Amino acid sequence: MASFIVSCLAFLTLYLPPLVAMLFFVLTIFCGVAALLWLERKPTLDDPIQGKNGA
Repeated sequence: MASFIVSCLAFLTLYLPPLVAMLFFVLTIFCGVAALLWLERKPTLDDPIQGKNGA
């Protein structure tokens, strides 16, 4: 899925100046890394403990 999105982004930035296209790719990579860090964060002691039903 990620490779498809990057391929689409490459196609969309094909006619942009190189600096702008590289900026798009850097921002895309940064957003991907930020999403990974946010999704993979470990729970801390400050997080509420959830029961069996998630409430």
